[in-house]
Amino acid sequence: MTITPEKFAEISARMEARKARLKPKPKPKVVVSDTRNAAGRPEVIRDADVVVSRADPNARHATDGVVEVRRPPLDPRRVTINDAAADAAYWDRVNAQAADRQRRRDADPFGMGHWGSHDD
Repeated sequence: MTITPEKFAEISARMEARKARLKPKPKPKVVVSDTRNAAGRPEVIRDADVVVSRADPNARHATDGVVEVRRPPLDPRRVTINDAAADAAYWDRVNAQAADRQRRRDADPFGMGHWGSHDD
């Protein structure tokens, strides 16, 4: 069976149209927040040095093919961890688990397992 050139062109056009719809979406190169700044651009959360191709719309901001993204120096969202509070919270949780185990042992003195395992 042979295909006429018109039929071949029609099939090729359909395949190209389908292939264009199935192209994967570009992966994000910089992590940004959902909020927008005064200029209408998303707020940057993580610093990045991204190598971009000339076809990328960000290429106009690139220097030698690399786009540098930096946070403001005094970022109010900076995270600090209070080690003393984290340590206290950990030991509170450990002590609460031990107290829960002891309550279950006291509620089931003969080890019948009605209130769950003693070793949880």
